[in-house]
Formats: sequence, structure tokens, C-alpha cells
Amino acid sequence: MKPWRCDPYLWVHLAGLATVPLWIDLCLLGLAVGNPTLPELELGGIVALGALPVLVMQLRQPFYIFCLPGLVLRPGVLQDDQRRLLCQFRCWRVRLGALLVPIPLVWVLVKLYPLAFLAREVTPFGDWGRLGGLAIAVIGFFLANLFLQVPLAVLQVLATPDRRFQQVLPYPTDQVMADFRGIGLPVGKILPPIAVAYPSETSGDGYGLGLSYPDHPLVAVTYPEIDDLDGTSLSLEEDAASLGDAASSLEDSEPVPSLPVDA
Repeated sequence: MKPWRCDPYLWVHLAGLATVPLWIDLCLLGLAVGNPTLPELELGGIVALGALPVLVMQLRQPFYIFCLPGLVLRPGVLQDDQRRLLCQFRCWRVRLGALLVPIPLVWVLVKLYPLAFLAREVTPFGDWGRLGGLAIAVIGFFLANLFLQVPLAVLQVLATPDRRFQQVLPYPTDQVMADFRGIGLPVGKILPPIAVAYPSETSGDGYGLGLSYPDHPLVAVTYPEIDDLDGTSLSLEEDAASLGDAASSLEDSEPVPSLPVDA
């Protein structure tokens, strides 16, 4: 796997895909509060407030993946490959995918809406009233869209061919915060780099295996070198001769007399 595919921020945000069912459940618990009065209006409001903001964000200012809740990695510390990743998040493939992401979620919402009364006995928001329940449903649907949009965008970036990725110019540092949406305290470091195994050349004629990350060198782990195969480092002929002498001494030694065995 190429080093840029091992960026920890990609995999952290990709893991957010596992939380989508939880946000759908939260939306269901909100819909279970009270009795629906205007179903079409309620569904339209949930879709408009829960799906459209995330969709507009991905189309205009894509989510800045080099961040965690409350913390944002400063653009000045981004490496070249990380800024190439930002370019990929603004390509047409990712934007086209963003247009398609809300469709399955809206379908799930329409199917769950008439079944929400089944969760009326277990919802913890029963005292919030219908408007409070709808607010919870909007929050759940918004988070479901966010945690589906971002991981699917990451998957599309990970599918970029290596040759095409290396041809991409790094995103201009001074334009990052203006073209991407990230909310939090700017910091110089959040996640440590992931060690990547790669074949490396060592001194002499040996071979080694180092661990490093682009522009973040780690302590290299190198296997012992095998040099001077003619007999300087590994004297195979001397070892063979020693074994031959040992075998000859065993043959020349007197046999050990066997002890009589009583019948």
C-alpha cells in the first residue's frame, strides 16, 4: 500500500461510516415522539435541514479531513501528499458522489416515518413534545448524512490510481481554510504518522527493510546485511571443512564395546 493511503486521518474518518445506523436510530426515536400532524411537511423539513446543509458543504467547501472534533490541523504543517489529498476531495468524482449520497438516506427516512410509533414506548424524548422530537430527528438525520458523505468521499479518494495521484499538484496552503470546512482550534499536530514498510537500499550489497512515513522519518529497522559472499563474512568452505574433520575423527575412533545382555 502506498504511503499516502496510510494517512491516519483518512482511516479515522472512514471509520465514521460505522456510526450511521446509530444516527438513524436517533432520528427514529425523535420521530416516535407525539403524533404526526402534517407528514409531508415534517418529512420535507427533516430532509431540508438534515441533508441539504451537508450536501451544500460537500459541493462548495468540502469537509476538511485533517481535523478531529474541536481540533484542526494547521495547513502550514501539511505534507505534499496530504495537500494532494485535498485536491482529490474537490474533484468532480467526489462531488458527483455527494449528489447521490442523500438518496438512500431519504428512502430510509420515508420508510421509517410511518413505523416510528413502534418506538414510542422506548424513546427517552417522550416529554419533549412533537417539536422537540422533530428537532431530535433533524439532528439525527443531519449526522447520518455527515457520517455517510465524508467516509464515501474518503473511499473515492482511496480509489485514486497511484500514477494519477502523483501527477496532482499539492493544494495551495494559503487557500486551504478558505476552500475547506473545518471547525476547531488550529494545532500543529493531532495524530501521529503511521509507519509504512517499504523496500530500502542499505550500504554495501545487502538489503534491508525500513519503516518511514513521507517527510516524517522514523527509526529505521534494518535487517542484517549479507556481504562478501566469497567467504569473508560467511566462510562456508571453512565450515564445511570443519564438519568433514569432525566426521573423520568419529570414524577413526574405537567403537564402544557393547554390554552383554542376559537372556
